Amino acid sequence: MRTEDISLLMIAIRNSSFSKAGQEFGLSQSAVSKRIKALENEVGGSLLERDGSGVVRLTSLGDSLFRDFKRIEDLASRIKRKTAHSISSLRMAVCTGFDLTILTSLIAKYEDYNYVVSAKIMSSHEVRSQIEENKSDIGIVGFSSHEPPIHSKAAYSEQIVLAGMKRVEVRDFTDLYSIPLIFHQKGSGLREFVTKALKSLGIEPERLIIRYEVGYEDFSIAASKRGYGYAFVSERHLGDGLYAVWGTGVKELLRSFWYLSKDSELLEAI
Repeated sequence: MRTEDISLLMIAIRNSSFSKAGQEFGLSQSAVSKRIKALENEVGGSLLERDGSGVVRLTSLGDSLFRDFKRIEDLASRIKRKTAHSISSLRMAVCTGFDLTILTSLIAKYEDYNYVVSAKIMSSHEVRSQIEENKSDIGIVGFSSHEPPIHSKAAYSEQIVLAGMKRVEVRDFTDLYSIPLIFHQKGSGLREFVTKALKSLGIEPERLIIRYEVGYEDFSIAASKRGYGYAFVSERHLGDGLYAVWGTGVKELLRSFWYLSKDSELLEAI
């Protein structure tokens, strides 16, 4: 079984076409068919079939082998990437609020590629500056606005809820005009995110009474002693003595985290 024939098969499957696979290898469509037929004889069964429109599809045997070949291909790519460079440093700038479990897993991935990783926690604005000024190799921000030549890749999204220290019903977003708000999560792009979300719903943030990004401890003190009691927080923070304040549209807010880098290849490992 030749690796070139396996690669030919993989390309034919991904493109659903013998002719496109042949173009990459400089082979005619009939030559591709013969090579794949020889591969089928070697494994003892049909790997591909065509429907009435000529589209190439996997048989059950082909699907099983494709998965095995894909794992081998991924492993080969991983080994190639790992041996392509000696041990080098990788600087990460991470916004506050990013999930530490995901960050730990991400660091482990890069360490597996022979990188020595260092990570610093800061605001999303500071993360962007770090990337733009080449002070960090990878950045993680809590909002998705970015400009070339910075490449981006989605990390994950989380639901943002309006929460408070007491159970209070907010009937509609227009009720927020009479409620002082505090954003307790500092530096993860929450301000930009919520401002954009409110404007999309026809709410002018300038008319709200808002204290931005004061930290969770300050929020708790303000909520319990100073009459402030409501904040946009990620749903996973509700275990800290907060109640979700549900209302029309409140459940619709999803904030996304993004990976940023000037080197697109660094993002391929994620």
